[in-house]
Amino acid sequence: MEIFNEKNEKTTIEADYGVLYSKTSIVDLRGNVLIKGDDGKKLATSQLYYDRGNEWAFTQEKFTFTNPDDGTVMDGEGMDIQKDLKFLNAHKTYGLMLIKEEDKEEKND
Repeated sequence: MEIFNEKNEKTTIEADYGVLYSKTSIVDLRGNVLIKGDDGKKLATSQLYYDRGNEWAFTQEKFTFTNPDDGTVMDGEGMDIQKDLKFLNAHKTYGLMLIKEEDKEEKND
């Protein structure tokens, strides 16, 4: 499945198989699920639900999130994520992830 944002950046979602529930617009993806963002970010898990109406994905399964921007790999269990991998809300994490702090001078400009 390929999804494009407003800037025409592509996110690809791959899985062994998927089931679309037309009444709710939820896609149940299972087996080797991999989301790849245009910026190189990746999310791998065994099962993922994708809400087509809200363009949001979520799982309760274990996952691995790779961010090449800061060179981090985070493992966890359960998460919600925007379709373009720009926002991740992890329920439990087991790895290290760098958090960028905003410069106070930049905020005041």
